[in-house]
Order: sequence, then C-alpha cells, then structure tokens
Amino acid sequence: MRLFHWVILALILSASLCSCRRGARRGPAAEAPRSELYFGDPAVRARLVRGIERIDDVMWSKRLFAVRLDRPEPAPRTPLYVELDFGIPEEMRMGELVEDVTLTARVYGVEACRETFRTSGRKLMACPVPAAALDQPVLVIEYESDRTFRAWETGEELALVLAAVRVEPYEATEEYHLLQAKRARRAEEETVREWDKYPPARRRRMRQIMAGLPAWSKTSYLGVRAGKNPADLWMVQQLLYEVQPDFVVATGAEEGGAALFYAWTLESLGRGAKVVAIGDGEAPRAAADKALWKANVEFISGAAVERPVVEKAGARVAGGRTLVILGAGGAKRNVAAELRLYAPLVSSGSYLIVEDTQRNSGTAAALQAFLAGGGARDFEPDRRRESFLIGFHNGGWLKRK
Repeated sequence: MRLFHWVILALILSASLCSCRRGARRGPAAEAPRSELYFGDPAVRARLVRGIERIDDVMWSKRLFAVRLDRPEPAPRTPLYVELDFGIPEEMRMGELVEDVTLTARVYGVEACRETFRTSGRKLMACPVPAAALDQPVLVIEYESDRTFRAWETGEELALVLAAVRVEPYEATEEYHLLQAKRARRAEEETVREWDKYPPARRRRMRQIMAGLPAWSKTSYLGVRAGKNPADLWMVQQLLYEVQPDFVVATGAEEGGAALFYAWTLESLGRGAKVVAIGDGEAPRAAADKALWKANVEFISGAAVERPVVEKAGARVAGGRTLVILGAGGAKRNVAAELRLYAPLVSSGSYLIVEDTQRNSGTAAALQAFLAGGGARDFEPDRRRESFLIGFHNGGWLKRK
C-alpha cells in the first residue's frame, strides 16, 4: 500500500518546480559543469553521491545523503550559499504528525548550518558555504536529518522528498526572494494605512490632479508607446517578481510598449516565461520589430472577448502559472465580458489586474458587479498594490485566493 502523503507531496514539489523562478537547465552530459541540479533529472545521476533513491517517481533521501556540485564560474563577489528545495512528509513516524525535523548541512565535512522545521510540506534551506571550501572548484555537500520513518511496503528507512539543490549567491536564492517580497508587502501595507489618514476629499483631489496630466498618454518603453502610469507599471514589475508566472496574458495591447515592459521583466527572471498579448488588428509593428518582442511575446489578433481569441489564449497558458492584465486599451473593450472570460485563467495566488478603475467609472462599475456576482468567492482586492497612491488601477488589483 502506497502512503497517500508521498503522492501528494510529490505532486506539490513537481508543481513548485514548474513554477520555480529558474527553469531546469539541462546539460549536454552528466559531467558538464553544474551549480544546480533537479533530483528528478536522470542526467544528474552521477552527481548523487549517496543516500538518494527513486521510489514511484519520487526522489527520497536516507537519513544521510550527499551530492556533488561545481562552484559557479566566474566566482561571484558576494558569499556563496547552497540552497536545498525539499519536502518533509507528514508521516515521519507512520501516522504521527511531524513535531520537528532538524537538518544539518555540511560542505566537505565542515558544518554550514543546521535548521529545525516544525511543520511538514515544502521547505527551503539556504546555508553559507564555509570559507574553507570556497577555494574548491567542486563541492561535496552532505545533509543529515535527525528523523526518519520506515516505508510500510518495504521497511526502508526514508527521510525527505528531494526537489532541487543549487550553489549561488544569497541574493539569488529563493529564500532571499521570499524575504524581500515579505519586506515589500509590509512597506506597502504601512503606506496604505498612512494614506487612509487623509480626508477622502483630499485624496480624490490629489488623484484627479495626477490623472489629468498629459504625460501619462506619452509614456513609452524602448521608444514604443506604452500609455501607462509608471507607478502602475512598476507595481506590475514587483508582482511579476513575487508571483513568478509562466505566462502574462495582457489584453488591449495597442502599440505594444507595455507588453515589451512585461517581457523585459519576465526575461530578467530567467525562467523562459512569455507574454501573450491580445490586440485588435495586426501586431504593432514598432514593438514587433524589437528582438525582445520576437523572443518573449506571442501576439493574438482580435477582440479580447471573441471566442477564438479566448480559446487560443487559454490553450497557450494551460498548465502554466498565469497572471492576467485586462488592459485599458482597445476600441472593442468590454470589461464585464473580459472579467468573466479571463478570470478562470488566473492561477491560485496570482493576480487579475483590471486597468483604469480609478479613471473610468464604467470599468469600476463592471469590476464591482463581477465581485458582487460571485467573483468575490475566488478573488479579493489587494489594497497593498495601491501603495504608490497615484496609480490608475486602485481597486483593480485582484488576488486569486
């Protein structure tokens, strides 16, 4: 009988790897230089030193396990960290819930760090590479768990479910990424609280002044008109970093400057994510001529609410982590219909961004009707995304529950 939680945890880790901000990089040979490896990749078998076993397509560790990785070249100027992406099964003692598991990491026998985990599920552990090992071109990294369990079917002693391990600067670790995102959210919450202290009439007047400036319609990216408020674009950039989507679906592409901006952000994440841009007519030539567009943007011609357009977009992003932006552009814009048609594409924990809710009363009304008509079951407005205050999408930053 297979333990139910093995399968569940394996599926969770597989999904995490699909949405991981660094897509798997396959080397041409097992012994090609590697500073990261995914345990499920057969090409890395020679890098597994000991204590790692595949059971029913799940990579399990013993109490003590080790891998061999190459130091990144050229060596970064900042300290190196080794980060393990793994899972703690709920049934560490055959039916008893995990109280705590302590994991110790060593590099060439020198302890790098140890950490105690008090819950099951997916975990990340980032440890500094000891100074004594930094001169070595190849690093042997060993982990030891203080708790194991015996598999019911075979009696084997097992410990952890393994996903990935990598050697990199701390600023590149997912632990650092999550920490920075948490700090940013706290700052956003504090800004919104301070803004709410101003009288409503004053807040409205300030926004009216900003919305009336002619500069917004002239904003551009790489010389291509974007027609967006830079505060909103920057918040989208922050969201893309936090969500790490595989796809951004953006309606109302118009001249394409905003799609280029999203493509640049996604390319910077290094995960191969794509922008699916939807717009009336042909692809905007000024944008489509850019190398960035050719590499990272897929254009769908037609009104966003047309059935073939929606079906094509849905098929393209199927199975991927998706963020949707309902753009303010487009002569045939129908916000109510777009909300109904594109909301199902948004992944859990990702965002549905409805543009121009602050300046367009019709858009704001359609959004409220969507939420009141059942949308609130799946989405909730995230006011933290209004922290730049002068944005045009206030009320339109919807997070999927």
